Amino acid sequence: MKALVDRDQTITLLRSWSGAEKPIIASYFYWINGSEMQRSQEGLLRCLLYDYLRQCPIAVANAFPDIWTTRVALVAGPHSQIHWKRKTLLESFTHLTTLDTGSAHLCVFIDGLDEYNGDHQDLIDTVQYMSRLKIKLCVASRPWNVFEKAFGNASKIYMQDLNAGDIQLYVKDKLINRPDFQIMRVASIEMDDIITEICEKSQGVFLWVFLVVRSMIAGLINQDQISLLRKRLHDFPSDLNDFFRQIFDSMDPIYRMKTSHMFQATLFAGHSLLTTLTHWYLDDSDDHPDAALTMKVERGDNAIIKERSEQMGVRINGRCKGLLEMRKTGQYTMRAATPTEQPWQEVDFLHRTVRDFFRTLDM
Repeated sequence: MKALVDRDQTITLLRSWSGAEKPIIASYFYWINGSEMQRSQEGLLRCLLYDYLRQCPIAVANAFPDIWTTRVALVAGPHSQIHWKRKTLLESFTHLTTLDTGSAHLCVFIDGLDEYNGDHQDLIDTVQYMSRLKIKLCVASRPWNVFEKAFGNASKIYMQDLNAGDIQLYVKDKLINRPDFQIMRVASIEMDDIITEICEKSQGVFLWVFLVVRSMIAGLINQDQISLLRKRLHDFPSDLNDFFRQIFDSMDPIYRMKTSHMFQATLFAGHSLLTTLTHWYLDDSDDHPDAALTMKVERGDNAIIKERSEQMGVRINGRCKGLLEMRKTGQYTMRAATPTEQPWQEVDFLHRTVRDFFRTLDM
């Protein structure tokens, strides 16, 4: 959805509708771990209106005629607040779309309807109300029944139809090109059935495919029989959160506390990724709580840093079962135009959905 919003081609195609006037694009992305306001209808409507009026400020008075008149008359101070009501916000769209100007050509993109925090039917009613105005709408959600019933007859694209070819290419590249897979394929046509089943069960979710293929490769390395490879596929949860929970529950109890500390530290760090060296010191402080106060200041010896980082890498792989991963990092210097490789690695969650999983209430 973000790609559609950002592409210049979207504006070009919308001009066939808006004519000589440039169409206005407003967008909103629901996110399950957003704040209460971000997951509400008020947050949606306020953000869309802000997007619109930011691009067409001359229309502010038309959007809120009553508020505009009273506020200007009172010369409201900069810290005065307006308590917005859903009805007022929706009416503003009606005012804007009846303007006899090019600014009336509004195209709205809303992603993640399923992550709205409320009755989904109420959100559907709002979307359908906006669709009856002179507004073009493009919405996205998981294929839940409530959304299929509301929007199923409209023009639509299923993600699995859009990227089915790419998924097939990925699966074939990662599995069919392996010598061990080819040997088993000669012996049994069932290996081709496994490829087909992976693609069909993916529902267009690339991360799910990546994880299943990783499991298949582990089975091939272990020389699993076809029956075991099939079991790996059939036992793999269709929902990613169920898979993450399965991995979490399978972690060695002896590492549970230290693993929890790793996940919490990575969550707390956010986008400021911690390194394997930072995790080494955090891990060491579990056994020496006063280490930060008593540890001697050391010179940065690359050999020691590399040794500790590699040691921590082994610990992360062993304890976190792939939910955390390490990536090489580089650092620019005044003398070098290209980054020089550092003796440590950055540590982050396997995917954004893993971070979201650890932010859920039951975790």
